[in-house]
Amino acid sequence: MTTPLFAYQEEGVAWAMGRQYGLLAFDPGLGKSRTILETAKRLGLKRILVICPKSVLPVWLHEARRWWPDGPRPLILTKIEAAENEPTMRRSVAIMNWDRLSRDDSWSQALTAGARWDLVICDEAHAIKDPNSLRTRRFYTQLFPHADRVFLLTATPAPNHYGEFYPALRNCHPQAVTVNGRVLTKFLFEDRYCVVEHRHVGRGQPVRVVTGSKNGADLKERIGEFMLRRRKEEVLKDLPPKQIELLPLHPTRDGFSAIAAAHPTVPDELSDDELLSLVENEASFAELRRALGMAKACAVVPWVQDFLNDNKIKLILWSVHHSVIDHLTSQLADYNAVKLDGRDALTIRERAIDRFLNDDACRIFIGQIKACGTGLTLLNERTQPHDCLFVETTFSPADQVQAMDRIHRIGQPNQVLARVAVADQVWIDERVQKILIQKAKALAEVM
Repeated sequence: MTTPLFAYQEEGVAWAMGRQYGLLAFDPGLGKSRTILETAKRLGLKRILVICPKSVLPVWLHEARRWWPDGPRPLILTKIEAAENEPTMRRSVAIMNWDRLSRDDSWSQALTAGARWDLVICDEAHAIKDPNSLRTRRFYTQLFPHADRVFLLTATPAPNHYGEFYPALRNCHPQAVTVNGRVLTKFLFEDRYCVVEHRHVGRGQPVRVVTGSKNGADLKERIGEFMLRRRKEEVLKDLPPKQIELLPLHPTRDGFSAIAAAHPTVPDELSDDELLSLVENEASFAELRRALGMAKACAVVPWVQDFLNDNKIKLILWSVHHSVIDHLTSQLADYNAVKLDGRDALTIRERAIDRFLNDDACRIFIGQIKACGTGLTLLNERTQPHDCLFVETTFSPADQVQAMDRIHRIGQPNQVLARVAVADQVWIDERVQKILIQKAKALAEVM
């Protein structure tokens, strides 16, 4: 027997059935994929294309089989020949990853050579937030005109600032970017809804930098018909809230030495955004980021051992660098830790998730934030982990929020606590992590 939709999902289906284009912005775990698949089912659609991150390909395959077992055949597109096979595409839920649009025109040409798509679903649609990226241009100039319906799915439609709404609005809901009969350019849209600064870099011309958002009430009114936003706090009052706290860890002597050796000179009196940009983008800080990650990994291991010995639960560790992930995996082997990062094939990913959820001896899941911070569900009826630890973080607060939401989902009976490791007495790490936590909280309030 199929589980009935929640009331807000029924509302989402009714909303989607009544329009050609839309942005479905449910929080992670609230069932965006099921809502849009139910929409396609009720409309009787037969030719459907799903574009998503590579890590989520098997998730969509599973969702289509689970929620629409008698519907069009779901398949993952791995070769262009399959996309060009019109009889196969005629009644299918074809699933492909975003990266294929970033290579050359062959994929977009194959996908538009046959009949029009009844529906194109763009999962994690913030992947096409940059109007200058190749994948964004190819999607909106080639695939978009070849679809009868297009729905963008994401919990973070504008991860950094309101300017990231522009490509979706310009193509799918142009009235939102039209003022006094004039369609705003990207720069004019940013001037209206973003905090824009012009900064000098060396002796060159000033560079345009978007540092924040503004006029949110006006933008919200303009996109009201286009976006359906639902938050966990609104629709699942009994779902415990997320908590985020710093976990100071003291690096070893070798860890401190490696950090000191890799530490470049940092200019005085940098703003928060300037410091984040410097540490993230300047090549001279790459070695410092690795040294910090490794130092915190070494300090995390004994903390995890004590924590798991005192608590008979499961724990999720999030990280960035492969060297950090490998160290954690080897040092925590006694807890039958499994790991997932960008080096792993899809079949390995599925086995690792299944083992973590269904093998009581597997106490730890170690995940690379960018590779598996979205699209995965790390709880089920028998296993509800509610503690996670960020050994490292990315510089996008939305990444950390998304990673936490792998366990803050439907079926979670406990309060989710996320700890963020910080290298004690290393001022740059202490400041960066505090800034990122503040931004994550602010982002949650804005969105």
